[in-house]
Amino acid sequence: MCLEEHQAMDPKCWCVELNDGYFIPVLGFGTYAPEEVPKSKTGENTKVATNVDFHHVDSAHLYENEEEIGKSLRKKMVDSTLKREDIFYTTKPGEELVAKDASGEIILDTVDFRNTWEFLKHSMSNERAKLHQKLTIHFPHSQPLDKCKGGMSPFNQSKLLEFCKSKDIVVVAYDHEILNVFDFELTPKDMKVVDSLSRNFQYEKLLSQ
Repeated sequence: MCLEEHQAMDPKCWCVELNDGYFIPVLGFGTYAPEEVPKSKTGENTKVATNVDFHHVDSAHLYENEEEIGKSLRKKMVDSTLKREDIFYTTKPGEELVAKDASGEIILDTVDFRNTWEFLKHSMSNERAKLHQKLTIHFPHSQPLDKCKGGMSPFNQSKLLEFCKSKDIVVVAYDHEILNVFDFELTPKDMKVVDSLSRNFQYEKLLSQ
């Protein structure tokens, strides 16, 4: 993807309000790259992305490139009018924050993740790092979280769309084909055709799977 070839977007126009009052840019710049790609390249690409008005940068602990992204963003803020509040940065913590047993194995079957959810919401009181949680879970697992006090998280499963709408949850989707998405509109008839193509399997495989 050559970002220099695309016209700059207006970040003030293409945002969606979250249920906590904050706004998230509709398009995010993904920073995952194969291991053979130098980490320095991620920093360079992040600079190009912000130059063409990407104000949402997405990363993860697993990508091992957050240091390069941070350096690129800080330099951009020093060299231009870009401010920290102009950037919506998302990341996903690594396994270090997942409960483990005495042998160091990840505990999956006996952990009530509602406790983790409550802790995440408590962390949102930190003004330096507002936390907008994103979970990848299936519909039956979402309802217990709905009973917890505080904001709910977005999900990325299509069957959850109506449920999320009913709970004022912004649905987050991801793929590498994200440019030139504002010059067309899908009608209800179009959506029925798209939905009919479903084969009921996960198209994008997560790195941890």
